[in-house]
Amino acid sequence: VIDVMTGTSAEREYVRDVKLTKMVIVELTDHSGKFECALFGDYVDELNKKIGKSSSGLPIVVVQFAKVKFFREPVAHFF
Repeated sequence: VIDVMTGTSAEREYVRDVKLTKMVIVELTDHSGKFECALFGDYVDELNKKIGKSSSGLPIVVVQFAKVKFFREPVAHFF
């Protein structure tokens, strides 16, 4: 999936498997609609690092090896 990142949630932390884990929800949009993708742990840091280097415009995001799970809404994508 290749989409434009059109929004992000506030970064959250919670306990998962007795470890503090970061999480952020990213909204991705293309010509067919929108969906949300939850990023966890090191992926949150990677996203922040990449977005921090971006000078302008909307970031293009490529989602590979994603795992589909039910979360908040009927279907969300996790990786």
